[in-house]
Amino acid sequence: MAHPNSSQLSRPLSLMLVGFLIVVTTATLVPQLGRQMFTDAYADTTTWAKTYGGFGASDGQQTADGGYIVTGRTALFAAGGSDIWVIKLDPEGNVEWEKTFGCMEKDYRASQTPQTVQQTADGGYIVLGHSEQSSTSALCADLFAIKLDAAGNVEWKKAFINANSHGANLGDIRQTADGGYIVASAMDVVTEIIEEDLWIIKLDPEGSIEWEKTYGGMEDHRGTQIPAAIRQTPEGGYIMAGSSYSFDEQGSGKFWFLKLDSDGNIEWEAGYGGEALDGPLSLEVTSDGGYIAAGVTNSFADSSSPWILKFDSDGNLEWEKLYSYSQGAIAHSIRQTLDGGYIVGGSGFLLKLDSDGNVEWNKDILGGGTSVQQTSDGGYFIVGSLIIKTDDKGNVENCTTQILEDTEIDAITTDSTIFESSAIVAESSSTVVDIDLSVEDSSLNVGIHCKPVLDTNYTLELFENQNNPSDGFVGLNKGVRAVAGTADSSVDQVNFKWMDQGGNILREVTVPISSAEDTFALDQPGEYTVQANFQSGEVTVQSLSATVSTSFFVAPESPIGAVAMVLSSVAAFGGYLYYKSRKPIGN
Repeated sequence: MAHPNSSQLSRPLSLMLVGFLIVVTTATLVPQLGRQMFTDAYADTTTWAKTYGGFGASDGQQTADGGYIVTGRTALFAAGGSDIWVIKLDPEGNVEWEKTFGCMEKDYRASQTPQTVQQTADGGYIVLGHSEQSSTSALCADLFAIKLDAAGNVEWKKAFINANSHGANLGDIRQTADGGYIVASAMDVVTEIIEEDLWIIKLDPEGSIEWEKTYGGMEDHRGTQIPAAIRQTPEGGYIMAGSSYSFDEQGSGKFWFLKLDSDGNIEWEAGYGGEALDGPLSLEVTSDGGYIAAGVTNSFADSSSPWILKFDSDGNLEWEKLYSYSQGAIAHSIRQTLDGGYIVGGSGFLLKLDSDGNVEWNKDILGGGTSVQQTSDGGYFIVGSLIIKTDDKGNVENCTTQILEDTEIDAITTDSTIFESSAIVAESSSTVVDIDLSVEDSSLNVGIHCKPVLDTNYTLELFENQNNPSDGFVGLNKGVRAVAGTADSSVDQVNFKWMDQGGNILREVTVPISSAEDTFALDQPGEYTVQANFQSGEVTVQSLSATVSTSFFVAPESPIGAVAMVLSSVAAFGGYLYYKSRKPIGN
């Protein structure tokens, strides 16, 4: 094969080099008019309320992409029983995908009930469920976990079968720091009567058991122990809140707390309550390392009332309060909010508290709330008979019916009795098998009760050359100006972070909201991210991000630059054509 000689190469290469130099010179020396890079990057506060077919929702949370994952049960696809239903929603409540999980036991469709769903670190989901048909086989096991990928496909499904168990129900599952899972459930134990022990299982990331233990009642009154929630604590142990019926001969339930180390050994335990039936339904680890639990009391009011207890990290009670509703109510869910307070959802109400449990506002809510959480835009996501997304004040607009209504409520300080607890701990041995669940795509009608409404409270804009907007590309060492704005009066400062493609922070600065802008010159080609964190004190209430790319080649905006770009292109292309015309035949 023949090759061009040096003289054949020198001329086209020289012409292309000239063209390249013109491009670089034009991008560097010719003044640019500038274009906007990222305009009005709003943090949309979307409000809506919807129902999904015959879906009875029990748990849900916001996902990393700003959407939501919800689980519950439906009887529409399960002749003779019910199936678990998992549904993935976008930020406006539109269905992205939905799956049902069912099980046939002999000729009967067993009823499957999900307890909780959580997004996992890999972007997938973990679901804990149980079957209401008692079984000692893998067909429809009492207690099982399902691991899904981000698209809802099953990665594994495991049943936990214990020879000493005659049924398991209720429970909670949470991913742990090592990528595994901690499970709390209740195991039926036959003595003179059927009672229940707390059953805690530690799983590895693939659903295999690492350890498991049961925690029974006291020697004199074994009773029943029912878990409500379990969470991993900052040092790697666990905190469990549940109901114990073992503290007196009457067997009235009490708030029961167990603090465990990483191997399930008890560090401390205690019961709280009065003379009547009291019990928790929700538990969270708080930002100060303590704990907060919410449930119901019948000991300190004429009717069932929401009861909330706040503890420090050592289990010392900091405060306790009930919230008096005339018709009676139960608190099903509590979460800490960005301002250090709490949001509480229950049977017919949505309650916002400050950090000391004082009422900030209260709403009567249609359909109640079995699960509630503050979302990244400051609003609230409520799972109940309706699936609801509110703004930061608990409001939802553009509704066909009244969904939420302001009401007044009193907070009353209570004085509970602290009961000494001494649970009987025993090793347990269960068999782990793959459960035979059918998995089907489903499609149910969506009922819209409140159409989506957007509230543009936060903005982030990027400019090139101080005052001129740009289109997302900027020349090297050109100053990029980030400007943040908000209508949120609680925001007093903005934290700007400039990061490269690897997530490395190149610059970070915090400025007052009155002068919420920052300028940074990017000196290497590539894509960069600018993050604006809107803060109230040290608490970030909202974050926005925008990207900008740098290049040696920047499109000119001036006539001179345009002419220079054309000339450079002609020179470069002409050199290429010359080279092609001089190539020997056969090349």
